[in-house]
Amino acid sequence: MTSKKIRKNERPDKPYPEFPLTASGNGQWCRKIRGKIHYFGPWEDWQNALDNHNQAYPYLKAGIEPPDSFEGLTIAQLCNRFMTHKKSLLTTGEISQRWFDDMLKACEVVVDNFGKQRIVETLTPIDFEKLRTILVEGKSPTVAKNFINRIRSVFKFAEENDLIEKRVKFGTGFKPPSKAVIRKYRNSKPKKLFTPDDFQKLIKFADVHLKAMVLIAMNAGLNNTDVCQLQTSHVDFDTGWVDYPRPKTGIQRRFKLWPETTAALRASFNERYEPHEKEHQSYFFITKFGNPWHPRNSLAKQFAKLCKDCNVSASFQYFRHTFETVAAGAKDQVAVDYVMGHVDNSMASEYREEVGQDRLEAVSCHVRNLLLKVE
Repeated sequence: MTSKKIRKNERPDKPYPEFPLTASGNGQWCRKIRGKIHYFGPWEDWQNALDNHNQAYPYLKAGIEPPDSFEGLTIAQLCNRFMTHKKSLLTTGEISQRWFDDMLKACEVVVDNFGKQRIVETLTPIDFEKLRTILVEGKSPTVAKNFINRIRSVFKFAEENDLIEKRVKFGTGFKPPSKAVIRKYRNSKPKKLFTPDDFQKLIKFADVHLKAMVLIAMNAGLNNTDVCQLQTSHVDFDTGWVDYPRPKTGIQRRFKLWPETTAALRASFNERYEPHEKEHQSYFFITKFGNPWHPRNSLAKQFAKLCKDCNVSASFQYFRHTFETVAAGAKDQVAVDYVMGHVDNSMASEYREEVGQDRLEAVSCHVRNLLLKVE
């Protein structure tokens, strides 16, 4: 005996407009996923059908058979635990806001691709291979490498903290791009170098605050985060020296200001906006809205606008690349590394207590002479 198919007008309405399931004629709630109809429960218990759908959907969407049991750590729970841990490190100053934001973005990519309710231990190498394809497409090898390494660290966190019983296997298809691939990509791109003429155009057309930022960035090879987090206590106008550990690594860094940089910093500070918050009082550069400058949102955008106005094709990264390249002509790599705050893993660095001021000043002067065409 065959069951009678229920007419469409006899089927129940959706509990609410956004309800993802449809009332099937067999008395169950269903949904078509990847071209196939799946059933999740009877009409009388739409909430249970919805729960079943939400648990199974991440697997069905990926073309994977849902597990028999949905017990275990979910992607959402893992990412929440991971970011709570990173938040505590941010609060204590052990990681930067930029690093926190990058890890948050990595978690968002994991959630978007695997689904909130996916059980971590059900992930397979095939899942990660598909994710890698998405991460690599349209991105530079370096960006893809950073994303992959951050995502791997999320799942390593689960393993190291006993949040899962079975180790997540990434397989051979989720490795970051090799050094050779990255080198070939870099060699295919234009060099990230300012010409003296381009650099001088930026100085000429920048406003009082951006001019100071441009000059100090080139003066010592600072990146946009370094500039935004510069504190008033780092700058000694009387001596013309800046003592400023790199925010990214905490490595000590010291450099001599050019006369042009000193004058620009004084002018910027004299027109400095008043910070809205007391904890921002120590920042050297403050936006017109009373907040510290943000490396990507405010500084990068303003610098991009300046470059467009000057018809200069560059990003803020060019300062660090240009300084390192030009400073090499001073023939004192130890001093160059000290000015830039490079990590030195050599045995000599274990015994070197300081680098002479004359050597540090010679490096800065060499860069100034070439880029400002000083006789």
